Amino acid sequence: MSVFLLTINSAESEASEKMNRLLASKYGQGNYIQLSDTAWLFEDKDSVTPQQACSVLDLNEPNNVAPYYGYLVSAFTGYWGFQESDVWQWLKLRGL
Repeated sequence: MSVFLLTINSAESEASEKMNRLLASKYGQGNYIQLSDTAWLFEDKDSVTPQQACSVLDLNEPNNVAPYYGYLVSAFTGYWGFQESDVWQWLKLRGL
């Protein structure tokens, strides 16, 4: 199991809503959490690399939001900061 951080280069609500729908359709509710209008954490049980996770999400497909706004997917292995308690709980459930 790997956790990834996905960011997009647009704070437009349409872009955020499309990305939420995409993550829900590929990973299901509870396997991702939105950090902001432009950032999400998601869990992928099969992917090991960010490139594999991008393939699962089909981020380069023309119907998806990412090609129009730009995106970055990175492996999420450590953290420090301030967030809502539901984010910390989500991470804790994944052993991070």
